[in-house]
Amino acid sequence: MNAQYGLFVFCLLLSSEGCQLAKAVDPIKRSQQTFRADDNKQGNRTEGSRRLSKEEALSVVQKDITGNKRRPENYNYVFCEPEELWVWRIVVDPKDGSANEEATEYVVLRTGPKVVATKSLPLNMTVKEENEARTGVNTREEAIALARKDAVKVHSSLNEYKIVVGELQKAWRVVFALEDSTGGGPAYVIDKRTGKIIQKIEYQ
Repeated sequence: MNAQYGLFVFCLLLSSEGCQLAKAVDPIKRSQQTFRADDNKQGNRTEGSRRLSKEEALSVVQKDITGNKRRPENYNYVFCEPEELWVWRIVVDPKDGSANEEATEYVVLRTGPKVVATKSLPLNMTVKEENEARTGVNTREEAIALARKDAVKVHSSLNEYKIVVGELQKAWRVVFALEDSTGGGPAYVIDKRTGKIIQKIEYQ
């Protein structure tokens, strides 16, 4: 079974946005360690290694979906951008917008083929949350601004983070990613229609 996004150590509190804040181990840190280990086994330097193409990464994800008895044609595949140094971040988004189905984020090692982590991303809100909703979030820039406004409550500076974004049918995926070895940052799922934060996780 594929590795899950770390060990969820705490569900600490309900944020002002109405979603749960959780702390988890950063999958990118694990990716860096695996990346360098693979290079050492092959006698290569990390910067000189062959990188997995976008098409190859997609093939890895679709193979996993098939292995879990799902049909790859039932999903859209969203590559979060800009690209990250260590991994491909791909969100598998249900085409039918089923109220009961979540999206799945895959983190695929660039020296793969190896899935480093997967994470379920909720796409739907409760009736209470919908009633409390505010203006929708229609653009990438709006999604980043909303996530940044929340993230600065915990982080005094976000300058060292690369902001990686994926546009799903119902939501935005916004990740503040560190590409060095110091750990991760906040990651969000934001409902497009209501502008509410459905999920946020603080990676360590």
